[in-house]
Amino acid sequence: MKKLIAFIAAAMISTAGFSATGKSVVPDYIIASFQSTYKQAADVKWEETNKFYKAEFQQFGQYLTAYFGEDGAYLGVSKNILSSQLPLLLQFDLKKNYKEYWISDLFELADQYDQTYYITLENGNETLILKSEGTEWVTFKKIAKN
Repeated sequence: MKKLIAFIAAAMISTAGFSATGKSVVPDYIIASFQSTYKQAADVKWEETNKFYKAEFQQFGQYLTAYFGEDGAYLGVSKNILSSQLPLLLQFDLKKNYKEYWISDLFELADQYDQTYYITLENGNETLILKSEGTEWVTFKKIAKN
């Protein structure tokens, strides 16, 4: 789970990993790992950070993002979701404790062991990034607005 949190933070500040010629610098073994997991993927776009590789693609009508370590190990997959797709107790917690905010981003992150949700909430004064822990939200990052 710590690897998952580390790559999420890195994903928020990632930079593109393409060469000056526009060709991907993704190693063949990373691409092979991706293709063995996502056999029906289409429209694949790769990015590289200093810690992992990210593939954005479409499969079975969904837009997904898969993450792979530098060694080719599969780290997990994420997808944007609607607030109505959250588990009910997380929806209730949002309505109860974050009424004064609006949602600007929401995604589900899954690996072979767990499923976690991240939501970005905003109001006139701040931006909150929350992470699900069980049936509640905890603050992952808080940013004051100027």
